[in-house]
Amino acid sequence: MPYDYEYETNSTPIVANPRRRGAVNVVGKRVRNSRRLSQITKIWSKVTSNNTVNDDILDELEFQMVRARPHSIDYLVTVTKFNREEIKDIYRRFKQECPTGMLNEETFKTVFQQFFPVGDTSQYAHFIFNTFQKDSVGNVTFETFLKTLSTIVRGSTEERLTWIFNLYDIDNDKVISTQDIQLILESVYYMVGKNVESEEYLIKRHIRLVMDKYSKSRKLTEEITLEDFLESCTKDQVTFTAINNYDCGL
Repeated sequence: MPYDYEYETNSTPIVANPRRRGAVNVVGKRVRNSRRLSQITKIWSKVTSNNTVNDDILDELEFQMVRARPHSIDYLVTVTKFNREEIKDIYRRFKQECPTGMLNEETFKTVFQQFFPVGDTSQYAHFIFNTFQKDSVGNVTFETFLKTLSTIVRGSTEERLTWIFNLYDIDNDKVISTQDIQLILESVYYMVGKNVESEEYLIKRHIRLVMDKYSKSRKLTEEITLEDFLESCTKDQVTFTAINNYDCGL
């Protein structure tokens, strides 16, 4: 588990005394700094005790320097479909954008925009970011980011399709409505630099085509359930092959 620097070694919280607030804050800082220094010293002793520097030890040292330290690489290998080298490479790139080990929405939008410089990706990036499991303040840990990335690029066909369904289910009500599809389509048009107002007819036509194809059990309410979505996609050979064969070089 990631180490919580707000707690002492015996897991007892540091509780501030109103009469000794300044003293407690100083003690708390000393305890945290001492503990961090102790951990780094132990790792450094491993490095200096060998003639060659072990990459895993350096990775462990890097993990100590971020606020949200992820689980060990061995653990991340078991909960994702990435190997050790891929995880280390993804982590180093993740840390470049998120030095604290936490990904927020603004950072995600900034990085995502780099892939589509001619358009406005903020809305579509917002929808993608919403598919991540977040903490109480809306941030994403490296472990959560890695698990989601693993699903997208290495997951089974059903796992990938389920992720796509969740992306399109904007309001998280377990169905895809015409409004959900419209919001997604508009965000795609913005992303590639097209004028949404001038493409209104095409957007409405696309919504109708999607509903006719995927809405099976709820045609009257014009909603697409996950079951209908999975069934329709797996029966569509083009869609099934594209999803099943997709892999992302890392």
